[in-house]
Amino acid sequence: MPAQPDDPDGGAQPAPKVRPASGSDGVSSLASTNEELYGCLLAVNASITAGRGLRWFVLALVTAAALVGTNLGWFSSFAGPELDRVNVPWGWAILVAVMIALGAGMEALKARAAYRGRRAELLDTVRRSGLPHAVILTRIKDDFNLNAVARQMKKDGAFGEDLAAR
Repeated sequence: MPAQPDDPDGGAQPAPKVRPASGSDGVSSLASTNEELYGCLLAVNASITAGRGLRWFVLALVTAAALVGTNLGWFSSFAGPELDRVNVPWGWAILVAVMIALGAGMEALKARAAYRGRRAELLDTVRRSGLPHAVILTRIKDDFNLNAVARQMKKDGAFGEDLAAR
């Protein structure tokens, strides 16, 4: 890129970043057009995702302890010799798969409970915004800051019905 004449160092000036209105940069257009609604959505999303890393870390520790314990025979005294049949790589793979499925199930339940706990507040804010459910979902679909709340709103079939009654 050629040097800009007004640049004393002879380097090119970077182009200023402009946020597109469509949200193609991963941030919703609601962030600039309806701050109250966007703030509420961020708060609900934070409630849904709170503690996610810690739960997966604890689950990984439990899985590792189960794998090490099985390999070292810690559970043989109460589980018996049948446990030796699963002390093989395919047994470990099954244990890891079960733990991942358990973690995913716990995450889904926690996310649903957190969303339901903040749903009334969200509905009230949506009503005040005057935007239909489908418009909100369209505007936040690519916003990486609102992935969790968007997923819950899509599953919430009564959300649109509640708003239709206004």
